[in-house]
Amino acid sequence: MKVSRRVMGRLLHRRDLLGFAGAAMLSFSCPAAASTRTLRQAAASRGLLYGASCVSRDVAANPAYAELLRRQCGVIVPANALKWAALRPTPTTFDFSGADELFALARAADAKFRGHVLVWHEAMPDWLRQLRDPEEVRSALGAHIAAACGHYRGRMHSWDVVNEAVFPDDGRSDGLRETFWLRRLGPGYIAEAFRLAAAADPSALLCYNDDGLSFGPKAVGQRAAVLRLVERLRGDGVPIHALGIQSHLETGMDFRAAEMRAFLDEVSGLGLSIFISELDVFDGSIRGSVEARDAGVAATLSAYLDVLLAHPATSVVVTWGLSDRYTWLNDTPRGRGRPVRALPYDDALAPKPAWTALEAALAGAPGRAASDH
Repeated sequence: MKVSRRVMGRLLHRRDLLGFAGAAMLSFSCPAAASTRTLRQAAASRGLLYGASCVSRDVAANPAYAELLRRQCGVIVPANALKWAALRPTPTTFDFSGADELFALARAADAKFRGHVLVWHEAMPDWLRQLRDPEEVRSALGAHIAAACGHYRGRMHSWDVVNEAVFPDDGRSDGLRETFWLRRLGPGYIAEAFRLAAAADPSALLCYNDDGLSFGPKAVGQRAAVLRLVERLRGDGVPIHALGIQSHLETGMDFRAAEMRAFLDEVSGLGLSIFISELDVFDGSIRGSVEARDAGVAATLSAYLDVLLAHPATSVVVTWGLSDRYTWLNDTPRGRGRPVRALPYDDALAPKPAWTALEAALAGAPGRAASDH
């Protein structure tokens, strides 16, 4: 039985995913291995760019995984190697070794390279957290962005310049999250970071990246606050080119397609591209068999991507990992004890129904003019 993705979306919106799992298993049961086309090729056929994040030690330890990344990905993203804690162990030293290993992987695959992340309130070294003087913090930020962006100048597809700066629950009228950066530098730190990045590498696309935009009761407020932020940045002439929607999804989630479409229209109306920047699916709401969990993940991906890939401003899709063996969700409390089925490939690097759903969504997206995204 062939089940249309439009029907899947309606069922998912009604939280009917568990009852839908049997139909989804039929729809996505064709072996992904039977297709000779890669996810990268499926995306490129529609003018899209597909890739995945990875960790250098995992790539080095598993040649089969490295080869899978080379084949499937048109863009490679270091999951951790470009965060402050890994990249800048002391105020005067930078360690690009892990990121450079992944850059070499991207070069070998003729793939693009995407930077994550220049400014975030987590994964910060202790020496940075101990700084109190605003001018010292500003100097550290300027040196960091100049070095990181300069190291890959002209070779980086895009940078997540600022990550997760919005959190309405903190109660500020501007919706910004109370962070180290906000406390030390004030709300202008966001625009400052973008301007520094543009000066250090004028060719890279500059992205604001955030979570909590896809589903759940707080998504409406989060989307509104993010929209106000990017509107201010654009209005002030800040060089921002894209919004990254993290897309850490859950089976059984309350995904409201019409609200998301309206948000995408508002973002694109500001002249911004849309990146699906950190895509995976937590399957904790399904307590059945592996087959049922895989069907639920596949259905969730299909319903979500039906909406986001239909929008012409969406240009990039990045899964946050490629294999369940290496997903960050296995290291969270909700993933411990029962490894999750979050990504296109399983622990043994075999394709799953999630691969089939993702490939179908990419290949079935409306075509768009080829660009540098």
